[in-house]
Amino acid sequence: MFEIMKHHGKDYKVSWWKDLFNIVFRIFDHMKLTDLSPEQYRIQRKEWMTTTCNHALYAVVDVFTQHFSILTELLTELLNLIQWCVKQDNEQLAKSGMNCLENLVMGAGYSFKEADWDLIIDTITDVYAQTLPADMKIWKPTLDTSFDQSHSTVTLAWNQTTLS
Repeated sequence: MFEIMKHHGKDYKVSWWKDLFNIVFRIFDHMKLTDLSPEQYRIQRKEWMTTTCNHALYAVVDVFTQHFSILTELLTELLNLIQWCVKQDNEQLAKSGMNCLENLVMGAGYSFKEADWDLIIDTITDVYAQTLPADMKIWKPTLDTSFDQSHSTVTLAWNQTTLS
């Protein structure tokens, strides 16, 4: 399906792309199976994230990058999808999400307008804020200029305070 989109996408109307991406994005409506036990759900969800979700994300970004000039108005939806992938409790999917964001910027960044760059920066900022370990959010470095005569060095002291 993705190869067909890449090869023939140049001939699609914007409205066709919107309809097609509405369908494609459903791939990422993760595991709406309600008849599974919690353990079965957890196992199948992990497998789904590592296989189907991971591969589909790369394919979607590849198509999007190739046809960016037509798909510009769907950038917000794609970035939301990438953010969702990065925020999942699945290291492989999170790494793939960041790789896909990089691929998008490297492949289509030359075509970005200022508003597109604003969306990219907002996405990076949000992902950073949501995924940064809590311990890294609470320290504030301060310089202690006391001189340690035994080693002839200046030492740094870390003042742990909460950042707002």
